[in-house]
Amino acid sequence: MEMIAPGEHITTKLERALEKVAPLLREIFVDFAPFLSRTLLGSHGQELLIEGLVCMKSSTSVVELVMLLCSQEWQNSIQKNAGLAFIELINEGRLLCHAMKDHIVRVANEAEFILNRQRAEDVHKHAEFESNCAQYAADRREEEKMCDHLISAAKHRDHVTANQLKQKILNILTNKHGAWGTMSQSQLHDFWRLDYWEDDLRRRRRFVRNAFGSTHSDVALKSLEDYAPEEEENKKSKKTFRSQSVVSQNPETELMLEGDDDAVSLLQEKELDNLAGPVVLSTPAQLVAPVIVARGTLSITTTEIYFEVDEDDPAFKKIDAKVLAYSEGLHGKWMFSEIRAVFARRYLLQNTGLEVFMANRTSVMFNFPDQATVKKVVYSLPRVGVGTSYGLPQARRISLATPRQLFKSSNMTQRWQRREISNFEYLMFLNTIAGRTYNDLNQYPVFPWVLTNYESEELDLTLPGNFRDLSKPIGALNPKRAAFYAEHYETWEEDGTPPHHYTSLYSTAASTLLWLHRIEPFTTFYLNGNDRKFDHPDRTFAGIMRSWRSCQRDTSDVKELIPEFYYLPEMFMNSNGYDLGVREDRTPVSDVELPAWAKKPEDFVRINRMALESEFVSCQLHQWIDLIFGYKQRGPEAVRALNVFHYMSYEGSINLDTITDLQLRESMETQIQTFGQVPSQLLIEPHPPRSSAMHLVRPPHDPPCPPWDVQRTCFLPQSPLMFKDQMQQDVIMVLKFPSNSPVTHVAANTLPHLSVPAAVTVTCSRLFAVNRWHNTVGLRGAPGYSLEQAHHLPIEMDPLIGPPQDHHRAGMMWVVDHSQHCSDTDVVVVVLVWVVLVWTVRDDSSSAAAQCSAGHPLVLHQWAQDAAPQDAAPQDAAPQDAAPQDTACRMPPTGCRPFAVQQ
Repeated sequence: MEMIAPGEHITTKLERALEKVAPLLREIFVDFAPFLSRTLLGSHGQELLIEGLVCMKSSTSVVELVMLLCSQEWQNSIQKNAGLAFIELINEGRLLCHAMKDHIVRVANEAEFILNRQRAEDVHKHAEFESNCAQYAADRREEEKMCDHLISAAKHRDHVTANQLKQKILNILTNKHGAWGTMSQSQLHDFWRLDYWEDDLRRRRRFVRNAFGSTHSDVALKSLEDYAPEEEENKKSKKTFRSQSVVSQNPETELMLEGDDDAVSLLQEKELDNLAGPVVLSTPAQLVAPVIVARGTLSITTTEIYFEVDEDDPAFKKIDAKVLAYSEGLHGKWMFSEIRAVFARRYLLQNTGLEVFMANRTSVMFNFPDQATVKKVVYSLPRVGVGTSYGLPQARRISLATPRQLFKSSNMTQRWQRREISNFEYLMFLNTIAGRTYNDLNQYPVFPWVLTNYESEELDLTLPGNFRDLSKPIGALNPKRAAFYAEHYETWEEDGTPPHHYTSLYSTAASTLLWLHRIEPFTTFYLNGNDRKFDHPDRTFAGIMRSWRSCQRDTSDVKELIPEFYYLPEMFMNSNGYDLGVREDRTPVSDVELPAWAKKPEDFVRINRMALESEFVSCQLHQWIDLIFGYKQRGPEAVRALNVFHYMSYEGSINLDTITDLQLRESMETQIQTFGQVPSQLLIEPHPPRSSAMHLVRPPHDPPCPPWDVQRTCFLPQSPLMFKDQMQQDVIMVLKFPSNSPVTHVAANTLPHLSVPAAVTVTCSRLFAVNRWHNTVGLRGAPGYSLEQAHHLPIEMDPLIGPPQDHHRAGMMWVVDHSQHCSDTDVVVVVLVWVVLVWTVRDDSSSAAAQCSAGHPLVLHQWAQDAAPQDAAPQDAAPQDAAPQDTACRMPPTGCRPFAVQQ
């Protein structure tokens, strides 16, 4: 026990003395174990630290460490290897120091790089943030500006609309049939204009009163000397333009048109969703209307389209106010619910146009900066496609399809071949999908001359000699003229300009206005582009035969016809009384001189339409389609067919977007309008012919076609003129009233949403009738249409005016004094149709007004200048034999009873 205590005391002292150094020495031994293992060797060369290091790692005592340092082997190793080991240690320390330095420098460089990159990112993010803030502020300012523009445009549009409605109301009230009309006004000339409304066959034949109409008595006639400077200027401009524009020709685009890769974009087009917000899209646009192109802004919301013309545009300020009076849509607003079809269109041979067809049977056309904008606009509009008439799906990709795609995908050609549609309807279909439009006179629909005999007293439509050869263009019908054009093409010597047979096209804005210059608004359009002058009497459209002869003899006249030749007799009448001058043979020019076989314009239109639908035309119409819309339109086949026009008339011949010179661009646009624009090529192979009428027999289970059915076409195999009986399709039905009294007043409200659409008629004998109207007649494809519910007649006669049965007629003799005069202007039909107001003027300057609502007569007012007592009016007006109201006016289950009022 006495020997242990001192030992413990020494160990305690060692641990206390080496408690801070021992861990460091232990770490040194461990870190330098590879080196020490080679230097600390025993007397026999054995390693001393292998087992010692193992113990030293796990031990906390300093005794082993002290014993190692005090051992003889350690002393010998120190004496023997201390110098070399120190030197080696120094060298390794240096190497480690250099490596550490390099590592620290590399880490520092990387850290500096990272810091610099972060600083750059911070600067970039800061700049991006500032840019985003500036862009956001600019967008907000632009949005506020657009909202202000929309608000101001809406105010201006409402102001314009209010003025138009006010003027319309004044015109209705002050005309000779109006409530404020006077006898002096009844002697004045009534002016009418052609409305923009279209029927199912795209015919514009409705005339409305023209508040801006006049006889243009201040307009002079052109002299023959006036044409010489114009022709010389045209030649000069063509030469100047030719040398500048040939370089801009784009043959690659034309080659692309020859390919047939249309199915890719037609079958694969992703539908995009409308963006949120009050204004989905706002873009600069041009409103394309007859004879004007107005710049403005088109804005599309989620439910409406707005167009506001830029009235500060210098070009707009130059437009004549008389032309603007006939231009619609300058401050336009259209609801999405009104849109029925959207067609991609061309403008000046560029695929940047869009035409929108509305439910009110009108259309509007816009031109945009580029094709990308056109696509954005289409995808911002409802999915209506091109409508439901052509058998195509209602999708946006259809609206963006090319004319050739529409032609291949529709079923109209098959329907025409099966004779389900007429020649007229098929030609209108081809014109529509090929880009021809009423809104651009340079692309007006084109129709063929079909007759050649305009001299005979009678026209026999069974003789082939009376019909034109539709396999040749209008310029090649005369052999001598065909030889002239062929020689003109073969001997072409102009450098840089491709050869052509004809300088002008068969359809231009000038030729269209020439045909229609007798009816407004085309008269104003014609004068606007003709220096406010009518043409010289010997050069104007004065007669059908003269125009046909000009197309056969004049080498500069290759005009085809327009659709109005087949449905609009008013275009041949000078109903507005224009002074068109006197020809050199002292014949005054007024109405168009008709062929001898047409006694009146209606006869000419009827016979001309019969000729168009005849079997002779049907069997060769496909050849004329090849010339205008098909494979003979361009290329070698066009050369062989003598059907080549100036190269600037063709789609793809020039790209206006590549022209930076504004003067050159304007010159090119003028030349395109001068030369005309060829329709889009619909097919590059021969058009199939129409099936023979002899092979089309009505199925045995198909009932006979009634004469009023305009939707079904009945073909009799023994009839050579298939549409001779179908010419009555313009008259849907004839309604014969039991009484022979003429109808003097007609009013109707046939809107589909009404519970009882009806037409009100008033005869001279004051017989009132409410004839129910059936909206489902002839509207296949309309909402709610079904064969079971379809009515056979569009209008149903009022049962109260039919043969007397058990019911009584409702008389109004107790409110209308039959001794007083009652004209058609004394009747007002309220919009609900079944409410009729009648008033009469008595000899004692007193007046009486009555209402007949659903068959119940009711006195509304009675007044007189002498202040006659009101309580005497019913006694004076009601006869003793008046029928009681409870028996005379029984209400039907429908809630609206047609009524009759008789004297």
